[in-house]
Amino acid sequence: MTHIEQSGASTLTGSKQTMASWARVIESPEDIPPAYQDAYAAITQGKPEFPTLILTPASRELSRKISEKLLWTADKLLTVLERDGKQITVHQFALDTLRDVEVGTILLYSWITISGMTQTGEFAVSTLAFNTATLRHFTSLLEQAREFPAKAPSVAPHTEHAKLDYLQGSAYKFMNFGKSSLRPDAHVLGSLWQPEIRVKSFDLLGVKLYRTISTAHLLIITDKEITLIRDDARIKSVRGSRHGGVWRYIPKRSLVATEIGETTSDLLTMNLFLTNDGHLDILFAAEQRQALSEIQMLLP
Repeated sequence: MTHIEQSGASTLTGSKQTMASWARVIESPEDIPPAYQDAYAAITQGKPEFPTLILTPASRELSRKISEKLLWTADKLLTVLERDGKQITVHQFALDTLRDVEVGTILLYSWITISGMTQTGEFAVSTLAFNTATLRHFTSLLEQAREFPAKAPSVAPHTEHAKLDYLQGSAYKFMNFGKSSLRPDAHVLGSLWQPEIRVKSFDLLGVKLYRTISTAHLLIITDKEITLIRDDARIKSVRGSRHGGVWRYIPKRSLVATEIGETTSDLLTMNLFLTNDGHLDILFAAEQRQALSEIQMLLP
């Protein structure tokens, strides 16, 4: 369960512990937790409209510590107040200049990671953790962060979705993940599916043991962004499948260069070099060389 920092948390019932892991919408200034009131007042001074505020809990899921945060969007800015004890750190991101956005969902645990330059000219990364039951609260944020169009696009969604139908027999989960991840105005230029890559580790009494060096992943290139959807290696595979997934959305403006390389294990890597010294290496099997070269040609 999500770590509860208040004293006496161990005495909470299961249902109350679950509710404590939820993201919560703050509907009035009076409901803002005391720790954030001064920082909120200083930032919003002179602005009469009360924005939609979301409070996300502290978490220790998947062996990482994530602090409690209060956030809201207004005037194309995402403001994140991060609490560490009595200290409040402020990050403000321009939503139309973010470097990338990651969304992870594994059973009841979800997170969103925002990466980009802040209004103070510094590069920052901010992660929000919350119970998956409250993911709906972040729909507007994610649409703004990925620059969804304000008006209905002329693109026919079923036509673009059909470009991923080739995965129906081999990777049905990823086919659905891919279709649901597309921006409503996006044209799919190409995609490349890579099943989980496992290599032999050693033999034990005549039994061959294998280890996973890359989880299954799907790379989608559209005219708007690059999307990488993958299984999370921290989740154990059950009957060849892992629960949930991780989505990484990279706008094309964030891509500096691409490179195809080789590893010592005779595998290929698609290296994506991003702004602010960002770097993403994606593993593919050697037999994917031609397909990977074709994907590279679709990138700036």
